[in-house]
Amino acid sequence: MKRPVVGVIGNAYRIENRFATQMVGERNLRAVAEVSGALPLMFAGCPDITDIGALLDTVDGVVLTGARANVHPTRFGTEPDPRHGPDEPPHAAAGER
Repeated sequence: MKRPVVGVIGNAYRIENRFATQMVGERNLRAVAEVSGALPLMFAGCPDITDIGALLDTVDGVVLTGARANVHPTRFGTEPDPRHGPDEPPHAAAGER
């Protein structure tokens, strides 16, 4: 069975204050691969070197990275796993008590 391909947005980073790079946290790549079973595909976060239309035609989904995710896994039909860090309590979502 073909695995879905999920794009992960890179972040601009400068190494030794000289070399411009694009990087993705391994945690995001592992989450795509190990939690969802998809194939992660890193792409540049710079719009001037990324053809967004072509990218969206290629991937099955995109991870919008940002703050650390802490949504409880039961919201996605799966059980918590200590490898993925602490999560919100199941009742902590906005509007739920």
